[in-house]
Amino acid sequence: MKRTLLTAILFLMIFGAALLIGPGCSHESPVDPVATGAATVETSKPVTPTTFVETFDSHRNVGGWSFGTTHRPVIEDLGGNTGGYLHDPSVITFAPSPGTELGEESIFTGNYRERKVTSVGIDLRCIDYEWDITTRYLTLIIMNDNGTPLDLEDDWGAYFIGDITLPSKYVAWLTSTMENEPGWVSYDFNIPSQENPLQEDRLPEGWNFIRWWSGSGQQPGGSWVALMQNVSYIQFCYGDPTLYYVLQTFDLGLDNPRISWQ
Repeated sequence: MKRTLLTAILFLMIFGAALLIGPGCSHESPVDPVATGAATVETSKPVTPTTFVETFDSHRNVGGWSFGTTHRPVIEDLGGNTGGYLHDPSVITFAPSPGTELGEESIFTGNYRERKVTSVGIDLRCIDYEWDITTRYLTLIIMNDNGTPLDLEDDWGAYFIGDITLPSKYVAWLTSTMENEPGWVSYDFNIPSQENPLQEDRLPEGWNFIRWWSGSGQQPGGSWVALMQNVSYIQFCYGDPTLYYVLQTFDLGLDNPRISWQ
């Protein structure tokens, strides 16, 4: 009887000790309920656009930029915004339209929709002109050449008139330096490359269809989605591309043509 009682007491003592040292009472457990819950929460970060800028500092010209005339510009080492820039002292036209080379594929052309292009921009400077142009607004033109880069008659696209006027030559005359000529104005245009208008003849707000030889109007078979999938060249027109202006000679500079995508 005594042995049975001692055995029972010993069993109770061992069982009680086991409860005291179990995992529920340990302060050194690697499992932290609060930390575990926090680790399961995921936070989303905004996507930072990637931007390519042609600065002309290395005497390269990605995209073959010019002012849209047969006269070829030169790359100057100083006077840009900042550093080098593209300069054409003899642009004879109604409305200069600096843009990429016809038929030249570059980072500024191609499938904007697939690349998720968000904006394009450029810096411009008017060194001289004959008749005032500062009441005009810069316009972005995005074009598709229909697979015939040397034939403009079948080109079609869309344009957007911005809200910033063209640079004045008088700013450059009044304050000039050797390092960085003043008078530069930066222009940036948002590109809604991911929009899909419900109707093919519709465009994002503010955009209009254009054809070179017939003014405004949609190219048969063309749409905003089709244009975004095949951009052949872009231009920045000094004014409304559907209006007529006075023929004159310009002395112009451009710098930092750029394109951003996500």
